[in-house]
Amino acid sequence: MDQVNYDYWTTIGTVGAVVVALVVALCQATVAIVISVRRRIFARRKVASLVSAWLEHSYSPSADGDYYQRSVYLHLANESDEPVFKAEVTCGIETGDGVIRLGPLSAPRVIPVLPPKREFVYDVTMGMLGFGEFAHDAFRGLVAEVVFSDHEGGRWRREFDGKLEKVKGPIAAAMIEAEDEFSLAQAGPVENPYNPLAIVFAFTTVANDESIADQQFHEYLVDQAVGWNETPEDELLEIRKILRTANLALHVWYPTPRIAYVRLLDDRDTRCGARGATVLTLVWRNGVGWTFFGMGPYLPWSIGFEAGELETDPLDGREH
Repeated sequence: MDQVNYDYWTTIGTVGAVVVALVVALCQATVAIVISVRRRIFARRKVASLVSAWLEHSYSPSADGDYYQRSVYLHLANESDEPVFKAEVTCGIETGDGVIRLGPLSAPRVIPVLPPKREFVYDVTMGMLGFGEFAHDAFRGLVAEVVFSDHEGGRWRREFDGKLEKVKGPIAAAMIEAEDEFSLAQAGPVENPYNPLAIVFAFTTVANDESIADQQFHEYLVDQAVGWNETPEDELLEIRKILRTANLALHVWYPTPRIAYVRLLDDRDTRCGARGATVLTLVWRNGVGWTFFGMGPYLPWSIGFEAGELETDPLDGREH
């Protein structure tokens, strides 16, 4: 082989070796990246898989031993080594047609941080009492769902049936009009005295009764809370108008077990996004039931209770 041909084939061989080396290196880098991504996804899913929510139901004898106290607690646990963020938990009741969503009840609407190896427990007994026998675990399952973000911002949902799924995008809150019995069941039985909506429906009925004078309406309010004595007449008329015209949100919010917020939504189109709402504050009084405390979301520390009232069981003073 002459020198020219030798140099030519040597060059081709050298270039070929370099190309092969580059291809091998590129393949190795790609494999390494794929492995890294998969490990990262696996690590995130492992964190998410160790986050769960559930409801615990129990009975215990009362202090006098004459009835059983009912307790329902919502548990939210993170058994992973990483914190999770912006947890939103929802309680539910299983039925043959699906799960009736009750809202967070006495848990915060959004829990900013759930630290690693921690469990939060919330007393949701009052909320469940409002659903009576319908929310009894001997007849139907009491379940919980939680949506949360992992330490890298990925959003996850642990569904009512325990399944874990990755949420691909933000979950937009939507206002849906209740048009069937299943949707209306979210309000609970309104004849149940432990349901805060019962007193709201009663006052809505009174507000719409033209035979009841404004002064009588005012007296009904004062019977609920003496603070209504200070309500000016023009505000009283506005309150009555709101009760006549606003739409009722079926989910009751409980900042604490004995205080309930009921929202009256304005009549704007639901497709326009967020809707304005008037918040009614109701307070549970033992032996009396839910009372209409005031307009607006009164904070728990601004509401007074009788000495020892918060330490007694809500069933105390009920009719036997």
